[in-house]
Amino acid sequence: MSMTITMPDQWMDEAMNKHVEGFLSASSRSTAALAAEDWEAMRVASIDQNHHAVGIALLVTASLDQVAAEGVGQ
Repeated sequence: MSMTITMPDQWMDEAMNKHVEGFLSASSRSTAALAAEDWEAMRVASIDQNHHAVGIALLVTASLDQVAAEGVGQ
């Protein structure tokens, strides 16, 4: 699966890429931990997934707020 998200600022774009990569990595670790029945590793991977999901949500919200503010200013 592939998705492209265009952020209005370079720093937002870099942060989004970091969080997406981190989320996908944590998801893979979670799947591997589940297969190995390593509950502690699964717990840690789930915490990492949640951290990156929150980061993605905050960046999307900030991006939408910025775009809306620019639209009002035009």
